[in-house]
Amino acid sequence: CFTAGIGENTPELREMVLTNMNYLGVKFDKEANYSIPRGDDAIITTKDSAIPVYVIATNEELAIARETIDLVLNNKQ
Repeated sequence: CFTAGIGENTPELREMVLTNMNYLGVKFDKEANYSIPRGDDAIITTKDSAIPVYVIATNEELAIARETIDLVLNNKQ
Protein backbone atom coordinates (compact mmCIF):
# COMPACT_ATOMS: atom_id res chain seq x y z
CA CYS A 1 0.00 0.00 0.00
CA PHE A 2 1.21 3.46 -0.88
CA THR A 3 -0.36 6.44 0.82
CA ALA A 4 0.13 10.04 1.89
CA GLY A 5 2.49 12.59 0.38
CA ILE A 6 5.15 10.80 -1.61
CA GLY A 7 3.44 7.40 -1.79
CA GLU A 8 0.18 8.81 -3.07
CA ASN A 9 1.59 11.44 -5.41
CA THR A 10 4.77 9.98 -6.91
CA PRO A 11 4.16 7.27 -9.51
CA GLU A 12 7.88 7.15 -10.32
CA LEU A 13 8.67 6.04 -6.76
CA ARG A 14 5.96 3.38 -6.81
CA GLU A 15 7.33 2.09 -10.11
CA MET A 16 10.90 1.91 -8.74
CA VAL A 17 9.73 -0.04 -5.69
CA LEU A 18 7.43 -2.49 -7.47
CA THR A 19 9.39 -3.19 -10.64
CA ASN A 20 11.81 -5.38 -8.69
CA MET A 21 9.19 -7.40 -6.80
CA ASN A 22 8.48 -9.99 -9.47
CA TYR A 23 9.99 -12.66 -7.21
CA LEU A 24 7.04 -12.13 -4.84
CA GLY A 25 4.53 -12.54 -7.62
CA VAL A 26 3.81 -8.81 -7.83
CA LYS A 27 2.79 -7.88 -11.36
CA PHE A 28 3.04 -4.12 -11.67
CA ASP A 29 0.56 -2.32 -13.94
CA LYS A 30 2.45 0.71 -15.23
CA GLU A 31 -0.57 2.19 -17.00
CA ALA A 32 -2.73 1.99 -13.87
CA ASN A 33 0.08 3.49 -11.80
CA TYR A 34 0.38 6.58 -13.98
CA SER A 35 -3.35 7.17 -14.55
CA ILE A 36 -4.74 7.51 -11.03
CA PRO A 37 -6.89 10.64 -10.70
CA ARG A 38 -5.70 12.81 -7.82
CA GLY A 39 -7.55 11.94 -4.63
CA ASP A 40 -8.73 8.51 -5.83
CA ASP A 41 -7.82 5.06 -4.53
CA ALA A 42 -6.51 2.50 -7.01
CA ILE A 43 -4.92 -0.91 -7.46
CA ILE A 44 -1.64 -0.67 -9.38
CA THR A 45 -1.06 -4.36 -10.00
CA THR A 46 -2.55 -6.59 -12.67
CA LYS A 47 -5.55 -8.82 -11.98
CA ASP A 48 -3.30 -11.91 -11.98
CA SER A 49 -0.79 -10.45 -9.51
CA ALA A 50 -0.22 -12.69 -6.49
CA ILE A 51 -0.37 -9.63 -4.27
CA PRO A 52 -2.56 -6.59 -4.94
CA VAL A 53 -0.90 -3.25 -4.29
CA TYR A 54 -3.04 -0.23 -3.50
CA VAL A 55 -2.63 3.52 -3.65
CA ILE A 56 -4.84 5.01 -0.95
CA ALA A 57 -5.69 8.70 -0.93
CA THR A 58 -5.34 10.45 2.39
CA ASN A 59 -6.82 13.64 3.71
CA GLU A 60 -4.81 14.59 6.77
CA GLU A 61 -6.44 17.99 7.01
CA LEU A 62 -9.92 16.45 7.26
CA ALA A 63 -8.74 13.97 9.90
CA ILE A 64 -7.21 16.78 11.96
CA ALA A 65 -10.39 18.87 11.63
CA ARG A 66 -12.56 15.97 12.79
CA GLU A 67 -10.30 15.27 15.77
CA THR A 68 -10.33 18.97 16.69
CA ILE A 69 -14.12 19.17 16.53
CA ASP A 70 -14.41 16.04 18.66
CA LEU A 71 -11.96 17.42 21.21
CA VAL A 72 -13.71 20.79 21.42
CA LEU A 73 -17.20 19.29 21.68
CA ASN A 74 -16.20 16.74 24.31
CA ASN A 75 -14.45 19.35 26.46
CA LYS A 76 -17.58 21.53 26.53
CA GLN A 77 -19.64 18.80 28.17
